[in-house]
Amino acid sequence: MSRPKDRVADPDRRQSPGVRTKIYVRDDMIGAGKVDLLRVVAETGSISGAAKKMGLGYRRAWFLLETLQRCFAAPLFVTLRGGPGAGGTQLTDLGRELLARHAEHEAQVQEISAGFVAWLEENQPCPVPALVRGSNACRDWPPWRQAPRALLRSGGRLSSPHRACHR
Repeated sequence: MSRPKDRVADPDRRQSPGVRTKIYVRDDMIGAGKVDLLRVVAETGSISGAAKKMGLGYRRAWFLLETLQRCFAAPLFVTLRGGPGAGGTQLTDLGRELLARHAEHEAQVQEISAGFVAWLEENQPCPVPALVRGSNACRDWPPWRQAPRALLRSGGRLSSPHRACHR
């Protein structure tokens, strides 16, 4: 699910490796963004309220829910027409089951991926140069700035000063 240009991505998610899955169903897909939108619809009882809460336009939210709905034979939600206080959106049993099963799926994926994600975290570039301009901290980072022969001798491993930066 793409986000509007004026909405900033979750800074914590960008700082460290992580796993997000998408399940392809024919020509559409089920991903965390659409499932999150469905969850917020369940919380607010309104597609427009969920769109507003997630920083989406109503038409975009409706489009995402329609593409999610195309993955299923039965409805995930029902909308009730009316005005303020009379209308709304409710999840069906299938919609609630999708939320539960997706949460279980995500937990299993996170558990299985934990070792790989930890390894990726250990091997991320040092953030210090970007934070402390002009300092000598980790001045040879990224490692390809080191002398090529030194990198070849070490098997591409970080030298000890760099390891200290990443712990």
